[in-house]
Amino acid sequence: MILVALFSLMLLGSAHSAILSLTVGTDKQVYNVGDMVTFTGNVNNGSAVPNALVLFEVDTPEGKPWIIRTLTTGQTPTGPFGVQLLNVTPTDTLGNPDYTFSPNTLAGFMVFMQNNYGSSYPVLVAINVFFSNGLPFAEQIVFNQTLQAGETASTLATVIIPGNAVLGQAIVCASIFNAYPKNIGFAYSPEQSATFNITSNTPMQAPYSRPPLGSFNSSVPLTSTASLPIWLGNYTAFATTRYGIYSNSTQTSFTVKLAGDLTGPKGVPDGKVDIRDVNLVAKAYGSSKGPPASSNWNPICDLTGPKGVPDGKVDIRDVNFVAREYGIAAVPAP
Repeated sequence: MILVALFSLMLLGSAHSAILSLTVGTDKQVYNVGDMVTFTGNVNNGSAVPNALVLFEVDTPEGKPWIIRTLTTGQTPTGPFGVQLLNVTPTDTLGNPDYTFSPNTLAGFMVFMQNNYGSSYPVLVAINVFFSNGLPFAEQIVFNQTLQAGETASTLATVIIPGNAVLGQAIVCASIFNAYPKNIGFAYSPEQSATFNITSNTPMQAPYSRPPLGSFNSSVPLTSTASLPIWLGNYTAFATTRYGIYSNSTQTSFTVKLAGDLTGPKGVPDGKVDIRDVNLVAKAYGSSKGPPASSNWNPICDLTGPKGVPDGKVDIRDVNFVAREYGIAAVPAP
């Protein structure tokens, strides 16, 4: 679903107006845990804007940020920027540069920023850390202060590398902005990123590919990690952009479910696929909705069919569906 927000600003009282349009959407409306969600959007002011900054935020069903990025529409603007993110560097916990970490250890990230304006501005800096397969495992607001005129500042954040980390070259992305996108905040400058290694040298898969001019995109696996679990329920994605004197914002939503989670200790889905779910679909095996309906027919066990959709019977396809998801866990909807 793509939602488009448009608005016009009158300039110096003339009858002329300029329109900056912004879209954002997902490739599906409903996803299963483990799927890849792809976000796409466009910035247009009568023609495709090739070098806009889009501040992008995805909130979990509990309303907390899961992803905060500054995306570009094909080309990275070169500035000058009034408030600027200078760089982000992987470090040890004391701030010394370090580019190799092991699971179950702390990684540090030193972020440098600068206010080139002649007055003070509110500044937030967020980092997102991704494994080599694009899976996010950490999101933090690492700076939330007023940056004084001409001030250069730095901050050191630490992140635990999970024990089940995907080995290889990981990436940290840092964004600088004045407020959250959901509060109509905007990016001050392009994001900065750096790579580091988790015990091996597997080639990195970037969290998003470079889009056509005027467009932006980002793809993220819907897979839980110990530090950044996947929630079941409705997610909201926010996007804001500012180009010249014009700005715009928009949002979209999508739903994440765990289809194989049929029941739990209290007889209702509990956010994980375990032996209870396997037993439930096994009891309904061989049944159909009829007419007449089989005595062991249970419609919630009809998960799939020859065309990938429920087909009115519980057969080996449904049993295999639950078996493939056995052991997968997510956080139940709030």
